[in-house]
Amino acid sequence: MLRDYALQLADGTPVIGLTLRYDRLDNFWFCLLHELAHVGRHLSGTQVDGFVDDLSLRGVKGTPRDPKEDEADEWAENGLIPADVWSTSSVKDDPSSLIVMELAQRLGIHPAIVAGRVRHETGNYRLLSHFVGTGTVRKQLLEVRAS
Repeated sequence: MLRDYALQLADGTPVIGLTLRYDRLDNFWFCLLHELAHVGRHLSGTQVDGFVDDLSLRGVKGTPRDPKEDEADEWAENGLIPADVWSTSSVKDDPSSLIVMELAQRLGIHPAIVAGRVRHETGNYRLLSHFVGTGTVRKQLLEVRAS
């Protein structure tokens, strides 16, 4: 089972773990923001607590969903692309490379984040695939480890 998690040690230290199931920049940033939302909004002071996201159960019909997971998703989704910017952006209707780049530049974020949001919202994961950085997260982590 592949899981991302956010938990708190007995001394209050937060810990985040991320899988590389989807080794893409867009997924990395979304998952990191999702787990940071749990740390910032859902983990309390001295209580040992945690959130474990079983990624294989996401979207399985009949699986109960914790409202805190929905809140963390919303926070991660709107953390780098605010809802008001997203709702007025033409990228939803015309997801061209130029518009992805323009929005990313305007927000000061990587185009993978914009492309990932478009792909998620449309359900078309072939769209804008040249932007999402497939295979780059693991490579970057290994480069840091080697140096």
